Amino acid sequence: MKPVAIKRKNSLFSDSPEGADASATVFSIINTATANNLDAYKYLEYLFRKFPNSNFASNSSVLDEYLPWADKVQLECRINRAETEINKREEPCSESA
Repeated sequence: MKPVAIKRKNSLFSDSPEGADASATVFSIINTATANNLDAYKYLEYLFRKFPNSNFASNSSVLDEYLPWADKVQLECRINRAETEINKREEPCSESA
């Protein structure tokens, strides 16, 4: 399935505008990570592990360290190409247009 179609269908189940905004934020974070060749799960795990301990309220430049294109994030969360190739071989190719 295409990510846009999945997001559109999931948005039907938001109970409030705030819930829809929260879902959009999460989808944006995941899609940005994917666009930067990061494992989305590893990136979210990295954010949840490191971000709460940072002092970004007094220094907003700290946020730059957690963006998907930051060098440290790329080192810790980048998709392993060999692992990706193995997963592609194991996935069934039964998608329809």
